[in-house]
Amino acid sequence: MATIEVTNSVAPGGTRAGLGPFASAGVPSSGYLNGIAEKGASVVDTTNGKHYTNTGTKAATVWTVTGTQV
Repeated sequence: MATIEVTNSVAPGGTRAGLGPFASAGVPSSGYLNGIAEKGASVVDTTNGKHYTNTGTKAATVWTVTGTQV
């Protein structure tokens, strides 16, 4: 299992902190940040340099790789 790091991030204006960006050492698994990351939130995989977006819900996160990163 990957080591997980959650950053203390706040969106511009000090609102919607549940949008991240958050960090994960490795690919974030479904359920990672349940109850914290809102739909549309961002996670950066600091090991592989990829970006993920929560396409699930705040209660049940699903992380989908963004773009065509290799």
